[in-house]
Amino acid sequence: MAQYRQVYDPFIRLELSEPLTNKLVEWNDLQLPRLFAYNAVIVSDEGKAVTDEGEPLTKDRLHELPSFVISLTIKLSASASPAIMEVRTWGETSSRKFEVTGLCEWNLDTQPVTPWQLQFVSKYRGRLVTRAVATVARDWKPTFNGEKVTGWQIPFGSARVVTSEQVLILEKYVAKKFQQKFTDNQAEEFARHYLRYEGQGLKPIQELEEDYPGKSIRTLQRWATTCRKLGLLPKTTQGKASSVTKRG
Repeated sequence: MAQYRQVYDPFIRLELSEPLTNKLVEWNDLQLPRLFAYNAVIVSDEGKAVTDEGEPLTKDRLHELPSFVISLTIKLSASASPAIMEVRTWGETSSRKFEVTGLCEWNLDTQPVTPWQLQFVSKYRGRLVTRAVATVARDWKPTFNGEKVTGWQIPFGSARVVTSEQVLILEKYVAKKFQQKFTDNQAEEFARHYLRYEGQGLKPIQELEEDYPGKSIRTLQRWATTCRKLGLLPKTTQGKASSVTKRG
């Protein structure tokens, strides 16, 4: 019987990209299109990381699950964070003509877009943009006539534009460049988790470390302070010890 764990990492079944301009931007010695389309076919599990008897499902099992499509138009800049210029979403369907430009052919069995799918980009936009930039860097390289860019081509064999190591470095670079402020929506979600753990008699910050992998205790404490300033969490009483207990 399938079980669920709370920490969630979206599983992208297929991703494609296409340059939309001949203008370049240089990142980490890589030449990338300033504007490009990115399409992702994403397993639609409503935000729950599926496991089978406590173990993560294999990719073969994940491919059996329903999926939906998100199409992004992304603009890159040498000095600013990547910007999502357009978002399009298609609901689940068992069969679809999937084109790199994001234009999907409607099918009678296409399901309505769910609230979770509709909010997917806002919840995971940093992760999506990081994957998008890595994909377009991996799949395309510019062609030149002198110093002028005349188009883009898919490299093959030894002509691959970047190695897997370079892609990893680029992903880390984009993730750092795309770091965003703690938004109001994130604060509300963080506060809900915090209050739930506190109500269960647990130490919220300790529990939240599992919900926000990669975030330090100091960052989580700073977020809790922000939530208190926003009125989402009650203010602490100086000198009063917390009544919550450590998870056994």
